[in-house]
Amino acid sequence: MAEYRAIKAGIDAGQIGTVAVQRFSRSGSAPQTPWFFSERAGGGLIRDLMIHDIDQALWFAGPVASVYAVQNPPTIDDHVPVPVSSHVVLTHRSGVISHIHGSWVATGMPFRTSVEVAGSDGRLRHDSAEEQAHRTDAVLDTASTDYLPPMSAEQSPYFTEIADFVAALAGGREASVTPRDGIEAVAVAEAAYASIALGAPVALTPSEAEEAIR
Repeated sequence: MAEYRAIKAGIDAGQIGTVAVQRFSRSGSAPQTPWFFSERAGGGLIRDLMIHDIDQALWFAGPVASVYAVQNPPTIDDHVPVPVSSHVVLTHRSGVISHIHGSWVATGMPFRTSVEVAGSDGRLRHDSAEEQAHRTDAVLDTASTDYLPPMSAEQSPYFTEIADFVAALAGGREASVTPRDGIEAVAVAEAAYASIALGAPVALTPSEAEEAIR
């Protein structure tokens, strides 16, 4: 999404000084396919929804040293309830703290994302709901099948992603999003589930991260 890329550019340019805290939020209707509600099958709120903000947090602040996560209500007998919310706290090796919130809510509720990055000299933020002067979040008509995140006001993020991948193939370069990026995000998501099970933070050492990549 162009807004997230603009925030990354602002961080890299030093617009807000030294980054201290990041906050991400993402919520929307729960998926309809049954396997999403089975964590053993690879589903679950963190893997489905929150992994995108985990990915952004890693992009903005670098590798993670420890992960702490909670979920309410809890998953019981391998079934994720709805509505459900989770909160994941990442401590990056750089010292930055990321708070990531995600929710599966009632069917038909519109999708919403937000991000705020606070540093020593200011903050950068984006909220998809603020693209409208007046907004009421309510369940949509039952005929609606929209499950996608809100489109960027600047350019479709899906078009940007595909165009970059095609350009990478044509030019013999690496795509902007690499397999390594995906593996690192999955490793953090799996650590979040381990943290929920343990009820305690889970450490991620550099050697473990490199092993996951290999």
